Amino acid sequence: MREYLKKDYKPLLNLLELEGESKEDLKQEDFEVNPTYILEGDGAIIGFFTYRVERHGYPHLVHFLIAKPFRNGMWALKMMMELKQLLRGERHKQFIVHASKKRPEILKIIDWYA
Repeated sequence: MREYLKKDYKPLLNLLELEGESKEDLKQEDFEVNPTYILEGDGAIIGFFTYRVERHGYPHLVHFLIAKPFRNGMWALKMMMELKQLLRGERHKQFIVHASKKRPEILKIIDWYA
């Protein structure tokens, strides 16, 4: 996993758009302000996650996406383990996950991994 670089902006927006995010919502994305980490393999983005810490001190998982060609539990588990390790390093014991209620399978996966 590596930290976000400016060159990643367009590819990450493209991945989010492929998942159904509207161009209007994507105009507000600022990966530089919130910690964003990217998992790469053979020069391709396998997945990424973004979180933010709000004033109350709890981190919020904003994005957790694995590109469709790589989508499987192995990559999801690797990214979730990396996320947990990063948050523990910042002394967080819990985090809040934002997920669409339109995708109940995602909520089940989050519950199992998190």
